[in-house]
Amino acid sequence: MECLLTKTTPLYLTIRSTAFHTSCPLRAGWRQCGAAMRKVMGGTQKKKFYFDDAPKMPSPQLFSKGVNEGQHSGDSRRAKVLNKLFMRHITDQLGSGSCAPEILGYGVEINRVKISPDYKCLNVYWIAKGTADDEIVEAILERNAWLLRHELSQLRLMGAVPTIKFVKDKHYAAIADLDNRLSIADFGEDHVPLNPADRIKSEFQISTTLSDIIKEKIKQLDEAEDVEELPLPPMPQNVLGLNHADIMERINKCKKKSEARHRLSDCSTDEEPKPENSWVTFKLTQSMNENPVELGSAHSQRAAFKEFLHKRELLRMKARQQKKNYIPDVEYIKEELSLRYEENLSKFDVTESFEQDFIEEEETSRY
Repeated sequence: MECLLTKTTPLYLTIRSTAFHTSCPLRAGWRQCGAAMRKVMGGTQKKKFYFDDAPKMPSPQLFSKGVNEGQHSGDSRRAKVLNKLFMRHITDQLGSGSCAPEILGYGVEINRVKISPDYKCLNVYWIAKGTADDEIVEAILERNAWLLRHELSQLRLMGAVPTIKFVKDKHYAAIADLDNRLSIADFGEDHVPLNPADRIKSEFQISTTLSDIIKEKIKQLDEAEDVEELPLPPMPQNVLGLNHADIMERINKCKKKSEARHRLSDCSTDEEPKPENSWVTFKLTQSMNENPVELGSAHSQRAAFKEFLHKRELLRMKARQQKKNYIPDVEYIKEELSLRYEENLSKFDVTESFEQDFIEEEETSRY
């Protein structure tokens, strides 16, 4: 029986070790055998944790790393979009913002804008030209960084605008310095330039001194030389598909019509009549009778005055009616139609258009 248990029990413990119950005093031994068999068959792969009792000293490489070193932005697309937005708005604010008067005249050029991975700092790279004005420009930019940040925060580009830091891009400054040094460098008399463009000089320089007479003659020749300037082309008036010249011509035409003399006449009865419609004007316009004996009587003058009042009232009624029924668009269209009708009528020959639809009969005389 003991031999039978030793052969069959390990296999049974491997398959159903948790359901194996016995009151045998050798239970602890069988449990150890089952655990050993599970390890052999790969039953558990649980990782064990080891703890070091002795503390480790930090390495020097840990302190040499920067704050943002090794960190990558979680949303690189957002960073690219923000860089483009800040680039556009920063250049606009520097050109026409509150800090534009201080920067005007220095020719500040913004190269690129880059936001930090933690969105806490905004680096604005500007081109340094390697001149004495670089220090002045740098001081002006640093002084107006907070004002620029305040103006950008009002545009609501992001929740909190990061701190703006202007960084000098020394790459272009080094190139400008190199070109300047090469332009003034002395390569010796035996130097043969490889590029033909090196032989071209921007300005003609004379090493010898000239007398005042020669300078005066050179000045006179420069003044006598005629410089032909090409005439400027006419400014186009058809912007966005609209002929502005034609539109302005129509507006001025309607304006002149509205300011016509018969439209400006006052129709109100409270005010006095204008001088040209008054009785004094009527009397002044009358022809003076050279013969005082042939002067008109009071009756004829009274009749002429009544006729004048009647004509003036008719003119006022006519002006009032025209002012009431006046429509500028309709008047303009009527005038255009009349002009087109006259043009077409001038091209059309009435005498040649009609044909004779009858046969002429010869008149016969009867005897």
